[in-house]
Amino acid sequence: MSEPQDNVDIGALKDTFLECPVCVEHFNQTDRRPRLLHSCLHAFCTQCLQQLLAKEGKGQITCPLCRQVHKIPGNPDTLPVDPVRAKLVDFVQIKKEGKAPCTDCPEGSTAESRCQECSVYLCKECAYVHRRHRLTHDHPVISLSGVLEQPLNTFAKGHFCTHHPKHQLEFYCASDETLCCLSCTVVEHKGHDFQKLDEAAERRQRELEASMRAVNTNAQQLRQRRLSEERRQTAIAQAQVKAKSDVNAHFAKLTNILNERESHLVGDIDERSSRMLSLSEKEVEAIDQTLAVTESTETYFTQAKEKADVVEILQMYPAIKRSLDAAADGPGQGGLTAPEIVVTFIPTNGNVVEKLGSEVGCVSESTDTQNENDQLLQCLDEVFDAALKYKTKKKLIDHFEKKSYSNERETCAICENYIVDAKGIWCGHRFCKICIDQVLSKQTNCPVCNTNGVHVNYYEECCEEYDGQHQNDYCEEYDGQHQNDYCEEYDGQ
Repeated sequence: MSEPQDNVDIGALKDTFLECPVCVEHFNQTDRRPRLLHSCLHAFCTQCLQQLLAKEGKGQITCPLCRQVHKIPGNPDTLPVDPVRAKLVDFVQIKKEGKAPCTDCPEGSTAESRCQECSVYLCKECAYVHRRHRLTHDHPVISLSGVLEQPLNTFAKGHFCTHHPKHQLEFYCASDETLCCLSCTVVEHKGHDFQKLDEAAERRQRELEASMRAVNTNAQQLRQRRLSEERRQTAIAQAQVKAKSDVNAHFAKLTNILNERESHLVGDIDERSSRMLSLSEKEVEAIDQTLAVTESTETYFTQAKEKADVVEILQMYPAIKRSLDAAADGPGQGGLTAPEIVVTFIPTNGNVVEKLGSEVGCVSESTDTQNENDQLLQCLDEVFDAALKYKTKKKLIDHFEKKSYSNERETCAICENYIVDAKGIWCGHRFCKICIDQVLSKQTNCPVCNTNGVHVNYYEECCEEYDGQHQNDYCEEYDGQHQNDYCEEYDGQ
């Protein structure tokens, strides 16, 4: 059993143990009696429990402190009164007021003393009778002021049997695990195993202490787990912020790459178009000069035919002849109309980018021991699975094998990716076959050096790759003079 406590801090008792956590009012023995909730052992005053029950309904109360739900069979008065707090309420009230009502007399006179054996308060008359009665004359009776000077654990209340209200509880029935009075031992609990209250309390207290030690051990583990979970929550929140920052940075980088690529392509279009426009303007200027000479010579020759005599014709012949020869051999000559070459945009790999755009990046749940390489492989697996929706497995494997072949492979100047299925043209430049095929279907200049005559080499490769029918089809694309030039050059090949 615990040692007696000599000094009691009444203020601490009232503020920590004798105060309802809901209304923050002190417990009393009238409308604010301390009542216990069964499973969590939190105590609240009767008034607050009534309000909680009326508010929640359904015959249940949710504990305001731990949120456990308790079923209430009826009204809060059915809940047990906390005997420890009830005793302390009496102690604090007597300590505060310095008086107590007599327990025995029906008038409720003011008590002057207390029987420590019976745990009752006695007025002057009842104390006189108590000391003279043969059953109680040897009981220790002390003054009320002396009661307040006693240790708190000696301040006890009388506990009476519920079946025999006039009899105090004196035994503990181990068979039924309940308290009983002397009458119970010969009636309701006849033949049961009884224990003295001190012995039963000491034994049960040892059991509770052992259980409390086990619970405290588990509670310590739970506190450690709680600290671990708090650290985990902090780590999750920090990782969430970092992951979102990484996503934003990654997509900002991708956006910059796309913007740079867009700027590069627009600049390339402007550069190529400006170069082609410059060449075309020079060609137009040369043609205008030749036409001017031709028109001037024609005008002079027409006038000479009408107004000059034979001698003058012969005299002017050399000059007119030189002017005509210069016009015939001057810049801008050519029987063929120049091919309509324009700059176009070819969305190479655009469909792959669009289809895989929704699969960029992946989110994984990792632990401290998980290897970063495993995370990378997991992300690659997700990208590969997404790519399988649009490409066959063989094509993807071939693509990765070619991509891993060398970091210094040739780059196609058209798509600016590594060359796939390389094809060279007569000037020595090499491109992806699909890229150069698309370009040469619209122009006859090298996309890099703009050298004319690409069609010559391209035609040779076409003739080597296809039969003669392809040659005929190819020659039919051009007018008669152009067809004759190409057919005479490649006749027999």
